[in-house]
Amino acid sequence: MFDIQKAEKYLTNLGGTHLLNHAKRTLHISKLLAKAENMDYDEEALTFACYFHDIGMLKPYRPEGVYDHAMESRKAIPQLTHDYGISEKKLNKILEAIQYHHKKGLGEFNETMLLRNANAVDFLGFIAAARVFSRHHMDMSAALTELKKHREEVASLPELKSALFMAGPRIKKLDYFIAAFEAETFGIY
Repeated sequence: MFDIQKAEKYLTNLGGTHLLNHAKRTLHISKLLAKAENMDYDEEALTFACYFHDIGMLKPYRPEGVYDHAMESRKAIPQLTHDYGISEKKLNKILEAIQYHHKKGLGEFNETMLLRNANAVDFLGFIAAARVFSRHHMDMSAALTELKKHREEVASLPELKSALFMAGPRIKKLDYFIAAFEAETFGIY
């Protein structure tokens, strides 16, 4: 069985609590979506995919230069599943979920649909603003540009009815944040 405490310690050591907390929220949202949609899923495969879907952003998995973090995460998974004792039978579900967690409409497994939709929901609303601005804390213009682009891309990812329902208020909050930020700074950022 997947050792969550071991994974949490590993992720925290690699990248602090930011990615770990995103993984926990993504798993929580995935389970809410599965319940709302009455979808079956492999709990261990979904949990593992939620915890490690963004590991390609962290060193030693992240290459220098431009890269696709989903593909870098996917490359790390065979060794990680081995290290964590995940059965080979679950590997394809995990690989697919991680590879397509940012690509709408792709994949055949429920775990893929759940991860993609939960990941999108978690990256909307005020949390999106906090995440983007924390990365660009020295350049508010770059942060706002990325946040606007992000809003358009991520808001289009939810496919499940329950994910669209959860995403709606978060999108409105994100739109409110962007408008308020622009108004309060008088466009000087």
